[in-house]
Amino acid sequence: MDRLEALNRLDLAADATPAQIERRYELLLRRYRHASDDASQAALNAATKAYESLRAVERPALPVDPRSSRKILGRTRADWANRWHYDKWIWLGSVAAIAFIIYVVVTIITNRPADLKIVTIGNFTFKDETVWQEQVSEAVQNSVIKALQPNHPEIDRVDYEPMPIAFNADGSLAPTNDPTTQQNMLIKVVARIGADTLDVLILDRGAYSAYASQAQFADLSPLVTQLQAKLPPAEFARIEQLHTVPEGDSAAISGLDITALNRIGDFGLKSASTVVVIGPRSRNAALAAEWLYAWLSSSTS
Repeated sequence: MDRLEALNRLDLAADATPAQIERRYELLLRRYRHASDDASQAALNAATKAYESLRAVERPALPVDPRSSRKILGRTRADWANRWHYDKWIWLGSVAAIAFIIYVVVTIITNRPADLKIVTIGNFTFKDETVWQEQVSEAVQNSVIKALQPNHPEIDRVDYEPMPIAFNADGSLAPTNDPTTQQNMLIKVVARIGADTLDVLILDRGAYSAYASQAQFADLSPLVTQLQAKLPPAEFARIEQLHTVPEGDSAAISGLDITALNRIGDFGLKSASTVVVIGPRSRNAALAAEWLYAWLSSSTS
């Protein structure tokens, strides 16, 4: 095929430049490449032959690879090479989208919720300069797993989150130099207590005063009975039972002030006061009570 015939097949003028030839071939390729009818395929093949003829004039002839005519899934290897050249970013984008969907599905399937959710709310600080947050989280998790795994071997994940916010003893907010941060943390605490399935809340006395009258914490009477049977009388007497319950049930125990036991130090923390409660929306209240019993009675043999 001579140059003039090839240009005629591409519907180009005799003085067409290489750039015009490239653009015209790309246009025809995009027009016919997704069509499956015989006429479109014939037009595409004719355009490809004309284009290759013009390219051969511009460069030395290359050996023809006999494998290029071999068909794969109904198309020649040369056709697949052309499609890859012009459509590779669409293909790569599709592969990336599929990989992302698979990742999301696998994450949803494997990312099960924590076995126990524990938070500290109030003015809790590290007990000395050698302690850092990762150590505290690890100590909390180890305490839960050690206590619960013998009877619940499936327990292997504990979520712990500190929520530092300073309250006065009566539950009012303490003065601060950063009211914006304090307000943001207050909103977060209210949202977590009211909507999240927190299992154990470790509060200072001010935080307890702020939320006990409205949060409807779980009744700890059964836990108190277990602790009374386990702990020596002098040790049990150091636990103060708190009865702030919105329903007015004086028999219900909504919190335990364990400040005198000084157990918060087990996690590398210190506070002027420590109260433990079980969250109002806990999905694992029995496990939470089981861990609290093991933790608070672990000092005895």
